Amino acid sequence: ILQMVFLADEDVPLVQGMWDPKNPLDFKLEYCQQQIAAAMSIPRPTRVLVLGLGVGAIPRTLHAIYPSLAADVVEIDKDVIDTCRSFFKLRDVQPGESGVSVHHGDATEFVKRDTSKAVYDIVYMDAYNEKGIPSSLLTQSFYEDMISCLRPGGLLSINLIEDVDDADVVLDKAQVC
Repeated sequence: ILQMVFLADEDVPLVQGMWDPKNPLDFKLEYCQQQIAAAMSIPRPTRVLVLGLGVGAIPRTLHAIYPSLAADVVEIDKDVIDTCRSFFKLRDVQPGESGVSVHHGDATEFVKRDTSKAVYDIVYMDAYNEKGIPSSLLTQSFYEDMISCLRPGGLLSINLIEDVDDADVVLDKAQVC
């Protein structure tokens, strides 16, 4: 049985996440597979930042592949965090330990913090709401702040749905960095 979470939209339901409890590391959505494949370009990543939680597919899969990996996840919506813990069996670790540590907060503020600078091998931007990409994640300073979180040689990976409004803005901002 697949469990799915949808973002409500009057026109098109957007699947936010999908999980098979019998095979928890087999994430069915192609974008998850692509984001995990991007991680393979970094030899033995030790720390990643994921902006947007969903069902926790990306950080949990990376931690399964790299058991010593520490994943910081930032999610602004407390209901998403609670749903992921209750229905998708996400369990938290303390910040800095290997595993997945979820931070309830605003991604734009998190990437500005001095403690976030130059510490991540990979930064994943995977933050959507029912209207698409939040406007606070469409500024040039946000993309510059995400880049500043990367160690030298690090990777920024953006989940971008082409049909979503402002997809072109994201491409423009990312290409300037």
